[in-house]
Amino acid sequence: MMVNGSRLVQLRVRAANGDAAQNRTYQLSAFRAPCPLAQPFYAPDVRLCAMTCNDGYFPREATSRCEMCSEHCVRCRSWDLCEVCEASQWQALHFLRLADGRCQLLRIPWRLLLLGGCAAIGVVSLCFCFLFACCWGSTSRPKRRKPVQDLEQEEQSQRLLGISGSDED
Repeated sequence: MMVNGSRLVQLRVRAANGDAAQNRTYQLSAFRAPCPLAQPFYAPDVRLCAMTCNDGYFPREATSRCEMCSEHCVRCRSWDLCEVCEASQWQALHFLRLADGRCQLLRIPWRLLLLGGCAAIGVVSLCFCFLFACCWGSTSRPKRRKPVQDLEQEEQSQRLLGISGSDED
């Protein structure tokens, strides 16, 4: 019930034995007195009249009440005008940011991060495969240069045998 407001409550009671003559209707009038001028706002969290509202509540002049701020908001001027959000909980990966007067819970794109990590591992693996194939994986060895003595002996053999490679001149 609002501060400085009243409400009429009606209770209809029916007899347990079914006798309609004993049915009754009771009316209760409830009234909530206004808060004093020195403490103009009713604070529902402490159930008392107060000068100011506690954290998580804002003073609403029209109803003389402290109203609750929006979700995750610690201090606000109205329901849709938050000034300070709850602290982020880094260990629990619970991150909040203030945007347009509201506290927004940031979502971590786990699926995108996982795909990016897998792609990075795949690219690094391919690079290592190419590097191994190009540098260390070749089965043919480069030909060694013949020593100078071998070249001289080969030239002498060709002179003795002739150009055709046979010893018939």
